[in-house]
Amino acid sequence: MPAQIQIPDGTAPSVNNNTLSKSAPADIWFSWSLVNNGDEDGDTNGIRWALQDPSGSTAAGDSAPLQSVTAGSTVEQGANIPASTFNAEGTYWANLVDPSGQNLGGARVDVTS
Repeated sequence: MPAQIQIPDGTAPSVNNNTLSKSAPADIWFSWSLVNNGDEDGDTNGIRWALQDPSGSTAAGDSAPLQSVTAGSTVEQGANIPASTFNAEGTYWANLVDPSGQNLGGARVDVTS
C-alpha cells in the first residue's frame, strides 16, 4: 500500500491559546501530528493549513512544512499565525487539509472584545 499520510487516530490539530482579546492579540501556534499508515515512505507534500476568519474568508494559510515520513512513523509539525491576523471579533478556524482537499481536522480560536 502506498504512503497514507493522515492525522493519527484519536488526535486533532490544536492551538496553544484558543481565546484571544482583540485589544491584546497574540500569536497562535497551530500544531498537528501526521502519521504514515502506508507501507511505503512518503512526505507531507500537498498538505496545507488555512485559517478562516469569522466571515468564512481565508485569513492566512500556507503549505505544511515539507518533511519525509517513513512508513509507520509519526511527525509533529506546526505553524505560527501572527497576532495581526486576528483583527476581527468572532470565531476563527485553523484547518489542516490534505492534497485532495479533504479537511483532516482543525482547531477553534475565539477573539473577544
